[in-house]
Amino acid sequence: SVVQTNAATAEESAAASEELSGQSNMLKELISEFKLRDTENLPYQKQYNGDFYDSSILNNSNAFTGNIVDSKY
Repeated sequence: SVVQTNAATAEESAAASEELSGQSNMLKELISEFKLRDTENLPYQKQYNGDFYDSSILNNSNAFTGNIVDSKY
């Protein structure tokens, strides 16, 4: 049914979002290892604000935990 398809799509989207969040955190950690020369004299430095996203969205206990490959639609 359409409702089941929409529910499955929503669960898969939540799982993909959670996976991307984890990957972005890993990438942020990897990038933090790189050091640039003479960054103190740059006229502008953008600061990362880790509180930009609502962390409660990422801690959804109802998130899809299965395997997307097993999707039935």
